[in-house]
Amino acid sequence: MSQASKTRLVIQPSISRINDGLYLGDCDASVSVPILQEHNITSMVSLSGGRDMCWYRARNRMLVPRERHLFIPCLDTSTQNLLDRMPEICDFIDKMLALPPIGKPSLAAVISDPLATVAEVDPSITIPPRVLVHFQMGISRSATVVIAYLIRKTRKSLEEMLGEVKGKRKIKPNPNFVELLMVWGEVEYNVWVDKEGTIPKEPYRLYLERRAVRLTEKGLTGNEPVGPVML
Repeated sequence: MSQASKTRLVIQPSISRINDGLYLGDCDASVSVPILQEHNITSMVSLSGGRDMCWYRARNRMLVPRERHLFIPCLDTSTQNLLDRMPEICDFIDKMLALPPIGKPSLAAVISDPLATVAEVDPSITIPPRVLVHFQMGISRSATVVIAYLIRKTRKSLEEMLGEVKGKRKIKPNPNFVELLMVWGEVEYNVWVDKEGTIPKEPYRLYLERRAVRLTEKGLTGNEPVGPVML
């Protein structure tokens, strides 16, 4: 391949349909207006070490407003704990998918004018709610959340659901996240014994002990910052 041909190569945003309302993708898909419009994405869950400024562009917020966008600070590491946030994430996805259909926005004028703040809506074309779960490659962090949601929704086993999602997209949750998913099933989708969230169920307590060992080995505390809170 010539150097000229190499410079013309463009990496396309990657997005995969997992079921009628749930999509799994990468960061580029989360900021691409054409991709969001093509797949009629109405809500997003972003798992990232920081927020992308492109999410806050007027044309992006017309498709996915702030109230339909959940941001979870998260790193793809051997010590990242998502279990205490998993019920919140799953509840958010359920809530977004229960919303009524909306008119399909047309952003042609907005794309040509970045300062525009109003998009035309075609009321004759309605789109059902669809949620994109993403970051960074749509392989590990976001795949873990999608599998956790589907396990809670369908009550299928981790092995069965992992196989189903792998049939839709190339994914590879890291070993820590696979461990989290195993615990998620063992605690039956709630890691706490009490309503106040102070007493962990036994499988979660044992996970926290194993995680504490890994944190000590890495010289970490588990409270390290994961990107800015606000832009």
